[in-house]
Amino acid sequence: SKNITSKNLKLVLWITPAISVFVSGVIYSFSLGYKLNINTIFPIFFGLFFIVIGNYMPKCKQNYSIGVKVPWALESEENWNFTHRLSGKTWVIGCLAIIALSFLNSVWIFMLITIIMVIIPVIGSYLFYKKEKKMSNDIKTPVTDTYDESSIQVLEGLEAVRKILDAKIGDAHSAERQEDED
Repeated sequence: SKNITSKNLKLVLWITPAISVFVSGVIYSFSLGYKLNINTIFPIFFGLFFIVIGNYMPKCKQNYSIGVKVPWALESEENWNFTHRLSGKTWVIGCLAIIALSFLNSVWIFMLITIIMVIIPVIGSYLFYKKEKKMSNDIKTPVTDTYDESSIQVLEGLEAVRKILDAKIGDAHSAERQEDED
């Protein structure tokens, strides 16, 4: 696709093999009789995986293929950049928490932190959108009918010149009309 950069494409092309290697390793370990605690290994792997993605998010240029694609972030580059900086920080912090808490062997903690990692950037992006919209509505056009004293003098001078020119042009037209009548 034209809207995906080479960095985005490289990220996408590495996601599937990385997950495949992880899943294959877990399957082979179980097949060979190793007792792995998947409730610990899974959060650690995906925590590391999403830390890499979270680190990449702030560098992601506005596109329709990769990133937080809420409508209000797609319509404003400033919102897109804000959303992805917030996402990057949220994902790194959230994934560090997932890794630290992975030894509790709780799927619910993993799910709760993951949901929070998704909700915070979306809400932050929406609030940024509302703030942007409010600021654009608050922009006032400058008042043009208030002038300082020197501006008033210049305008009065221009008005006097206009009257003189009108009078001269009017006199010239009157003279032409009289010549036409004669």
